[in-house]
Amino acid sequence: ALRWADTAARAVADDEDASEVLWPWRARQVWRLRLRGAAVLLGLDPVQTVRFFDAFLALPLESQRSYLSERADLTGTLAAMRRVFAALDQPTRTTLVRRTMRGRT
Repeated sequence: ALRWADTAARAVADDEDASEVLWPWRARQVWRLRLRGAAVLLGLDPVQTVRFFDAFLALPLESQRSYLSERADLTGTLAAMRRVFAALDQPTRTTLVRRTMRGRT
């Protein structure tokens, strides 16, 4: 969080919208994807949860980092999600899709 302090201070000093500087569109989209993903994971049964994490941990380290660490790497986040999804069995994929779509308008 402290690494963004200078960015926020510059935005305020330049009379810019600090929220836009700190949370650009890509960062907001990554946050939304991660939030939705966390909610979906809570609905997996124990076997599906193990399968999910086995697939995630089988990703190259760079893909794991893109998903877990890079706050504005929308492309990397989506690529990691796609790779995990592709590695899962059909019943787990179906559960993920159903839970992802649940609650959407």
